[in-house]
Formats: sequence, C-alpha cells, structure tokens
Amino acid sequence: MAALAELDAAPLLLSRLMQNSPTLALLQAVAWFDPTSLHDPIGEAYIDFDYDAEDELTAGLHVCRACFPNLYAGANALLMQGWSERDLARFICEGINAQLVTPIESLEALRYGPPLECYGVDPTLLAEVDDPEHLIYRSRAVYGLFGFTIEADEMDGEWSTAQLVADILHHSLKAQSASDYHDLSALLLWMFSASGNSLVDWSQEAMWESGAEYPDWSLEDIAFVNDMTREAQVIMGAAECGMALMETDAAVRKALQRNSQIVNKYIQKREKKHARTYLTDDECGVLAHRLAWPERDGKRAQCPPDTHT
Repeated sequence: MAALAELDAAPLLLSRLMQNSPTLALLQAVAWFDPTSLHDPIGEAYIDFDYDAEDELTAGLHVCRACFPNLYAGANALLMQGWSERDLARFICEGINAQLVTPIESLEALRYGPPLECYGVDPTLLAEVDDPEHLIYRSRAVYGLFGFTIEADEMDGEWSTAQLVADILHHSLKAQSASDYHDLSALLLWMFSASGNSLVDWSQEAMWESGAEYPDWSLEDIAFVNDMTREAQVIMGAAECGMALMETDAAVRKALQRNSQIVNKYIQKREKKHARTYLTDDECGVLAHRLAWPERDGKRAQCPPDTHT
C-alpha cells in the first residue's frame, strides 16, 4: 500500500520538481503546446512533409505549426483535453479559414496547399453550362457579338483574332471616363483570359492540368494567394457589373458589336496587306482611339448579385 501511495504522489512530486527547474518547466510547456518538436527538434522533417502519407489531423497540425502557431498551441491544448477528432478538425478549419480569403471545407483540402478558386472560361466547354443565372452562360450573348456561334458541344470562331479585338476594345474602354465602361473592360478581360490574374484567366480544370507549381503552406505563399484572390474577386465583381450593362443597355451592345467589327475588319485588311494579324502597339493605340461609345452619366449600372461561381 505504501508503494501505491508513493506512486500516486509521484506526479505531484514530479510537477514540483519541474517547476523548480526553468529547463524542465520549459520542456513541460513544449510538451503541452508543441509535442511534435520533441520528435523533430531541428525541424528537418517538415521540409519534405508528405501530406498523402499522413492522416488529416496530422496534416492539419503540421500546417498550424508551420503557419499559425497560436492555433497550433490551442489545438494541442484541446487534444490533451480529450476533444474528438471531428471537433478538433472543425476547430482547426475555422482557425485556418480566419486567415484565408478562400476557405477550406475540410482538413483533406490542406493536402493541396492554400485553396485556389478559379473563375476562368474554357471556350471548349462553354455550351456545357446550363444555368441561366451563371455568368458563363450569360456571356454567350456577348461572345455572339464577336461572331462566335455556340454549338451543342463547342464554340466555333477564330479565338486568337477575337482576343486581339478584345484587347483593343479594352484599351478603348479604359480610356472612357464612365466607370460602366471600366466594368465592361473587365468583362472582356475575363471572357478572353487576358486579365493577367491566373484565377480570373484559368478555369479550375485548366489550373489542375497546367502543371503549374502550386503554392505551399507558408506565410509568404498564403499572403500571395490571398492578394491574388482579392484581386480576382474585384475583377469578377466588375465583370458582373459589365454584364449587367450589356444586358440592360441596347446602345452599348450595338456599340460593342460595331466596334468589334471595325477592329476585326482592320485586322483582316492588315493580314491581306502584310500577311500578319498582329498589330504594333502604336497601331493598337491609334485604332482604340478611333472607337466611339455612347455617352454615359458616370454612374454604374445596377449590378446583380454575385452569381459567377
């Protein structure tokens, strides 16, 4: 019985001894809030962390340890309190999402790095979108103004020439004072994958198949992805307003069709004369300056709810 009593008192004695030693107290704190470091004191294992080989909770704790130390400490404290994996996973997801513009839905998503939500149009799949409220579906009418026909399973038309036409229209629209026309410019940049923002220019499938290097779970990459996503959301918000303008103003629709035809005819004439379709910067600038647009009062058209996703 005496031995059992001594055994019961051992934790209290050990705790007092640790409190009297700064080193042991520090080790105790590390064991509570950063237990992984006891197995990996110099951190080398985290350089080649294999997300596929680890369970979701381990992957989540790794991301927290690398990027969100306060969240990591809190998760370990809850783990010691006996929280279930389900509740702990929800705690980690909510904590990480507080730091992201595009949220994750589960710890499984952590395996692929900070989430990237793409809004781009795949012209070969344009006919597959059947939701009349979706921005891609609504864009069919605008593509038609550029001479494209939407078939059952494809979009027929000269894509590269239309991209050049859209680029010249973009420069003309940006020179207009009315913000409506800047929105219309954003719509064209999105439609023809010319914004310079990968999330706006690429579809989700194109991103997956591109072979591009995905961002890592690091503070630098998280900041980069958040900035790119915020920029993409601004462009897409403007594109929605540009679509609202096209759907509500017949004069602007006619002007867009007329100006696209003017530019297209110039390109065809240039191709016959010089055997090339590309234009110099000076040619693009002069041509863009010639295009005319209806006068606007400077006020934005009423934009519909965000339905592009």
